[in-house]
Amino acid sequence: MSGVRCFVALELPDETVAALTAAGAAIRDRAVEWRNEKWVAEENLHITLKFLGLVPDERVASLVDALEGAVADRRAFALRLAGARCVPSRGRCSMVWATFHDAADDSCARLARGVDSAVAGFAEPETRPFKPHVTLVRARKPHRLDPEALEAANEALACPDAFVSVLSATLFSSTLTRRGPIYERIARWEFDPDG
Repeated sequence: MSGVRCFVALELPDETVAALTAAGAAIRDRAVEWRNEKWVAEENLHITLKFLGLVPDERVASLVDALEGAVADRRAFALRLAGARCVPSRGRCSMVWATFHDAADDSCARLARGVDSAVAGFAEPETRPFKPHVTLVRARKPHRLDPEALEAANEALACPDAFVSVLSATLFSSTLTRRGPIYERIARWEFDPDG
């Protein structure tokens, strides 16, 4: 079956991407065994709201319409960088996330739930609670991450401008290549900046 691998995400401002990139560099500097793992390219750092998988070509326009209803008229909101986290644990780490504190009114979680409901005809519903995060690296097989490396990543993320303004949501396509995925915007919805 032909189709488009799709996901809905929040793009990040340059200063946040710079902090995330610095956190990754700090881990690689202090944990040599992590240098050759699958690091997310700088241009691909984002907060995923919903991964849909393969959507048939002829249904992509309907997907855009469904998402329009879920994200139109949303108010802009702010997240705050919280720090780096090993998933599921530091001893058997398979991923390192940069985590975020949601807005006081759970704006990001509510947006994710709205997106999940809107795409019910395209993907399985989410069963886990939504936690805003960015994946920095995926390990080929789980192994330990040194506490000093995690601490260095957290220092890099403790930037003065830890608040992230969320001004839009984007539907991306993802094309898998040997050098990593290539993301392209399919549609983007701007939020009300005066919300």
